[in-house]
Amino acid sequence: MLSKLIDYFLPVHNPEFTNGQRDRRLIIMVMLIAVLADFLGVLTSLEIDAKVIIYTLGTNFVLNIILLFLYKNGLSKAIVVHLFLAHHAISIYIQAFLQGGLMTPGCFSLFLLPALAILLLGKRAAIIWVCITILLITSFFVYESFYEIVPVGYDLEKKKFFFFSSLVYINITIFFILMVYENSKTRGLSEIEKKNHDLLEAQAQLIQAEKMASLGELTAGIAHEIQNPLNFVNNFSELNQELIVEMEKELEIGNFEAAKEISRDIVANEGKIIFHGKRADAIVKGMLLHSRTSTGKKEPSDLNELVDEYVRLTYQGLRAKNKSFNTAIVTDFDEQVGQVNIVPQDIGRVILNLLNNAFYAVNERALSEVGGGFIPKVTVSTELISLKKATKNEKSVLIKIADNGGGIAPQIAEKIFQPFFTTKPTGKGTGLGLSLSYDIVTKGHGGQMTVESVLGEGATFVLKLPIE
Repeated sequence: MLSKLIDYFLPVHNPEFTNGQRDRRLIIMVMLIAVLADFLGVLTSLEIDAKVIIYTLGTNFVLNIILLFLYKNGLSKAIVVHLFLAHHAISIYIQAFLQGGLMTPGCFSLFLLPALAILLLGKRAAIIWVCITILLITSFFVYESFYEIVPVGYDLEKKKFFFFSSLVYINITIFFILMVYENSKTRGLSEIEKKNHDLLEAQAQLIQAEKMASLGELTAGIAHEIQNPLNFVNNFSELNQELIVEMEKELEIGNFEAAKEISRDIVANEGKIIFHGKRADAIVKGMLLHSRTSTGKKEPSDLNELVDEYVRLTYQGLRAKNKSFNTAIVTDFDEQVGQVNIVPQDIGRVILNLLNNAFYAVNERALSEVGGGFIPKVTVSTELISLKKATKNEKSVLIKIADNGGGIAPQIAEKIFQPFFTTKPTGKGTGLGLSLSYDIVTKGHGGQMTVESVLGEGATFVLKLPIE
């Protein structure tokens, strides 16, 4: 029943009401409760023959219904609520005066006004109605300092019943206000949780899209890299086939020494086939590892080998897409780094993203300085560092990826790790690569990720990973 009444009074004409369904229903619910309370108040006043109070509550009853229809037909929320509070303030003030002034239930009812204001309009409206309430109470105090207010307008013999019914009315009203507020808060939290859930789902989809995009960047490099070991496997397999035929001939004529020599060559070739077969297997496993959803589980990994692998795959991938692209690659791996406890597929994505950015930067500068003698160069290095703290040494490893491209302006460097921020043309970057990389390094591994750049000379990205 209440729900149908609320739906009936929902505003439909004013464009202000295209949003905020929950707020609209809340206002109508409070006004309907006020209509019911005024009706009950009229019945109570009839019992004690309080004619003036009957008139004031009856007027409230009518005004509330008029305001509901005005709200339904497009009168703004602020005007409706302030009019609602104003006519109730006048009614409560009259009732308090008739009941006997400052120390009466009617006067205490004035405190409902700021509560309703903050519930329906917010803090600013509540402050206004707190001031109005204090002003009305002060007027009682000042008046009673000089004159005595004698209760009038009702049967004084029924004063206790009147005060009792007024206090019950106030308590029930406060209860309903708190219930409405609690329901409103619960619904608001539910909406926030739903929106948060939707945002998390969207974030997961964006992360997966970024992962698949980075896998696409690797595909051409993987195809090139896997072709080399497969060529070795094919070539040595064919060679062994020929050597076996030759060995059989030597055995037929009794030339055992020559047959032994050939068999040693076959064994050596088999070793090379096994080596390159494992190399191809490692490339395929690396590709699968990169595409798989990260479990976040850290494991000991050869960091130098991981970085070297991604350098070659990323470079060959770009070369496969753009035959004219070329750059010098300098690697300087600290042999002391060894095994580091990391999530390999996550750190691999970070390196892939930084290398793609470095290759993009040097290529853009090369295209803009054709014939200027510019030689593109990307430097990748690792370094084990140790810092003495208290009674122990804290070790960490640095990964530096530097390019001699156009560099990054200081105002851009400040925002470079923000989600969706990119300086690349539309279609060439999502703006998520560096943001995700930053989160992987800082949140996923407890490390640091910084950028050092000189405009026109290049940029260096530095990853600092703690060794656990």
